[in-house]
Amino acid sequence: MSPDEISRFLTEKRFDFTEFEPRIRQYWDEIRAYDHNPGAGLPILIDTPPPYANGRLHHGHGMSYTQLDIIARYHRMRAPTLLPLAFDDNGLPTERHTERKYRIEPGMHPPDFFELCEQESLESIAYQLRQFQALGFS
Repeated sequence: MSPDEISRFLTEKRFDFTEFEPRIRQYWDEIRAYDHNPGAGLPILIDTPPPYANGRLHHGHGMSYTQLDIIARYHRMRAPTLLPLAFDDNGLPTERHTERKYRIEPGMHPPDFFELCEQESLESIAYQLRQFQALGFS
């Protein structure tokens, strides 16, 4: 997607985001806008509580992680190494999410309970990453 195409989309009277979003995301992938650049200087870590990997994001994530993304983009433009977003995928929130989903009584865990927790965490992380990308986060 060229800068002219982007301008055309943004100046139309009726903005069609359903056509624009997939194309701009593909463009960002092509130019590798989100790439982590190890070795480009001293590493930068933005210390913030990571999202729990126990389900879907909600509007509060969008609000608070927008601030994180603004800071991340600023540092990325200055070319240091920026450590990528992490997820909190252990502990009580993950266990409670798994108990609710599989209707397991708290404390009455089957032998494969922790494997179920790990599976739920990995699925939640993949889904949340897609949600963050859909929000345009870097």
